[in-house]
Amino acid sequence: MEEDKIALLLEWIHITTALMFIIGVVGYYLTVTHAAKEKDVKVVKGLMTLGMKFEKYFILPGEAILFFAGLFTAWRENVPILGFLQGGNVNWLLVSLILFVSRFPLIMLIDVPHEKLLNKKLEEALSEGRVTQDLQGAFADKSVRAVEIYGLAAIVVIVFLMVMKPF
Repeated sequence: MEEDKIALLLEWIHITTALMFIIGVVGYYLTVTHAAKEKDVKVVKGLMTLGMKFEKYFILPGEAILFFAGLFTAWRENVPILGFLQGGNVNWLLVSLILFVSRFPLIMLIDVPHEKLLNKKLEEALSEGRVTQDLQGAFADKSVRAVEIYGLAAIVVIVFLMVMKPF
């Protein structure tokens, strides 16, 4: 029986993009975490610029490609994406899909407005030539930290589910 080369290609794209996405997430969080601790406002600006490059070139495209490559891979391999809701017995994909999509409202409601506020506070700090308390306060936002932790936890669980396929 000949292997389905299209399914293998889709799976390769999905896995490669997952790595790209994870590299982007790790790179972004490392740069922003270091920026929050930095005392030189110009270094903060440089680190935030680097973080935005991780977001622009790894996270955003990676997330979209990852999502659609995963759906197409499941479709090509005849795996019911909605698990038991479609009468299937593979439900890890449904749980992964819920976790992946559940991040988007949090990103839109908390992360996007926070990023705009952070950029505004950074510009103000740059005009003053120093790291301000407002900028430090923007970095210390607990709601953003909670969204980041949820997002990272969701990614870890999804990778676990993809590898182990426990149910």
